[in-house]
Amino acid sequence: MQTHLTHIYTKLDVTSRVQLVQEAAQHST
Repeated sequence: MQTHLTHIYTKLDVTSRVQLVQEAAQHST
């Protein structure tokens, strides 16, 4: 279970980073 939760948190972290990059790209244009 611990590994599964860690995997979920990792995916969430990656998704949030992608969203931050996309938002930054939109603001820079």
